[in-house]
Amino acid sequence: MGRRVWAALGAGLALCLCWPDCFAVSRVEAPRIRPVHGTPAAPPRAAGATLSTLAGTGTVLLALGAASRLSVSARADSVKLFSPAKVNLFLRIIRRRPDGYHDLASLFQTVAFGDTLEIEALPEGAEKDELECNLPGVPVDDSNLVIRALKLFRKKSGFRTFFRVNLEKEIPAQAGMGGGSSNAATAFFGANLLCGMKASPEDLISWADDPVIGSDATFFLSEGTAYCTGRGEIVTPIDGLPIKDGLSVFLVKPNYGLSTGKVFKAMDLEALSKVDPEAFG
Repeated sequence: MGRRVWAALGAGLALCLCWPDCFAVSRVEAPRIRPVHGTPAAPPRAAGATLSTLAGTGTVLLALGAASRLSVSARADSVKLFSPAKVNLFLRIIRRRPDGYHDLASLFQTVAFGDTLEIEALPEGAEKDELECNLPGVPVDDSNLVIRALKLFRKKSGFRTFFRVNLEKEIPAQAGMGGGSSNAATAFFGANLLCGMKASPEDLISWADDPVIGSDATFFLSEGTAYCTGRGEIVTPIDGLPIKDGLSVFLVKPNYGLSTGKVFKAMDLEALSKVDPEAFG
């Protein structure tokens, strides 16, 4: 029979979900990629601070939200980072583009559930990146977005450092939660951190606007709540989303996955609404 789960996403909105087996409970908030385990917290700062305000302060990353705190890195050659999942509070597919991608409009929201990446700078003389993952079957070669992100970082930044990454997966694959793009953005940020944060937040977002590391990577380098358009890479941060801080939501996934590409390809584009999502305000 599966489980019947009620998930309140906001005032007046409730979903009744009937799926077998796999579900998790998470908080709807705006966590950012951040250090985890053994990294002391700095005094609270106002939500909405950006990475550019942290350059040169010794504070390496922040998790946004009403009760957010900034964290300080522990080691110069290794960092352990939280890589959040996201949910789509709404999703509108607009059209198929000549390049094969689809234009969309969606409200993306990170949640306090995700993966962990431990990233270590390899000694001089290393000739390739190394990736390990706790889940069997996850590719650890060039097809993984983490490896692609590290290659893209070197190409864009000019640094020649290679890295070893240990990926602890919690975000389910083929669930629409942005796990691959989040991991890529986390690797991107971690590489920059270990190279002395030479690239600005604006540089990282600009560099991450490359489909080779997933359409959602730029979002995961943003503030955690955003209206996303284009193929998902055009990110407009949203302030004041009417969701109670700390609200819990059930994240439900059946014991099978759905390929984003196959889902988009199977859509009946003629049946889609032609109403501009921004018309709803």
